[in-house]
Amino acid sequence: IREFRPDAVVGFSWGGGVACWLLANRRWSGPTVLLAPTLSAMSCIACAPAPKLPAPAESGPVHVFHASHDGFCPEAQAQDLEKAGCSVHYC
Repeated sequence: IREFRPDAVVGFSWGGGVACWLLANRRWSGPTVLLAPTLSAMSCIACAPAPKLPAPAESGPVHVFHASHDGFCPEAQAQDLEKAGCSVHYC
């Protein structure tokens, strides 16, 4: 990210989880689009809690697109992302 310097990051599925970790670890702070991020599954595999996202004022806007009844992206995950300040869009 440092070398490429993107204007925005788009992450789908596992990549959406990676984007969340980048935001949480302050490795990325720009506009972000998460498409069905598998954050809960990643946390389960890593045996670690989901990362804590920075406050919206500390990063660019984060938009999450979440499908209803997605087995890999539970509703609770979308609710947690919304509570963290992300704009969640249900499809």
